[in-house]
Amino acid sequence: MKNKKTVYIFIDESGGIKNDTKYFILTAILSEDLSLAYGNLNRKYYEYLSSDYSMFKDKQEFHCCDDNKYIRKSVFDIIKSYSCNFTSYSVVCEKSKFKDYDEKFIYEKMFTKLVSNASRSIIVDNLMNVAVETFHSIKTGKKISYEGNNNIIVVTDSLPVKNKKNRIKQSLKSGLKALNGSILNYKLFHHDSKTHYGLQIVDYVSFAIFKKFEDNNDEYFDVIKENIHIDKIDPSD
Repeated sequence: MKNKKTVYIFIDESGGIKNDTKYFILTAILSEDLSLAYGNLNRKYYEYLSSDYSMFKDKQEFHCCDDNKYIRKSVFDIIKSYSCNFTSYSVVCEKSKFKDYDEKFIYEKMFTKLVSNASRSIIVDNLMNVAVETFHSIKTGKKISYEGNNNIIVVTDSLPVKNKKNRIKQSLKSGLKALNGSILNYKLFHHDSKTHYGLQIVDYVSFAIFKKFEDNNDEYFDVIKENIHIDKIDPSD
């Protein structure tokens, strides 16, 4: 297969496992190209930086829970404009159902489910390409050698705790293995969110989904709800 594509997966969480929120959310966005959204976010960042927004002068990134309502609106509008360029998957944990389970169990279950859901769309895309290439080879008589058409770059926010990094790596492998991960080539990175607009976009998406469940507030979710897939999990899943 010629011209392998690169699919980027950015992952963030909202709500936290240990705090007093009712819900914990893990969200991933998948995209082959968000460069136009990045460009607009970058322009908006410098627009605010050069303006009189006193609360923005010390900020190095967009962070939804810290940004005021005017900044939130402008960022959500940009995300909406490019929502056709990415797909979002979220896993929702109602923490009261998991009160008898430890953090490790919850995190691994959620992350494995999230990666499985996100990877499924990539595998479907791979299989569709197998069908197209097979048809082409039958028609032309040319042989093909298929090894999967996607490279996957997974990026999470910086994780200072080594055990948490290892947990994510193991959950990532489990999620991919469950979906025939042998045809998926992936690399995992942990970057500071201020270095990557992809992480800032998934932060905003995850925040919107969190507010929907935690506060029954659809204000932000309704702006970007296209191409968002949500699963709620139970301990027995």
